Amino acid sequence: KEKKSTMDVYWVPGVNNLKSYGRWAFAEFTEVYQIASDFEARVEAEFNKMIEGIVKSEAVRAAKWASLLFNVHHIFSYHVQIPLAYVVTLN
Repeated sequence: KEKKSTMDVYWVPGVNNLKSYGRWAFAEFTEVYQIASDFEARVEAEFNKMIEGIVKSEAVRAAKWASLLFNVHHIFSYHVQIPLAYVVTLN
């Protein structure tokens, strides 16, 4: 239990905060005959969590851009009274 706690609290967050060695997670497997299926399930769960995080962050980023463009359009159309067209690329 102490090893798992140390990994979860200190080591994994520390390595992930460096952002130089990829994304890490820790799992401890104790049932010999279930290691393969437990490992597969854990990898799939971590992968899904990673994808959900990316999708969520992109949605937030797109919403911020939409808000910014709405505010810019509102300011310009109110004061200048000209239609505006936008080209936006999200990197």
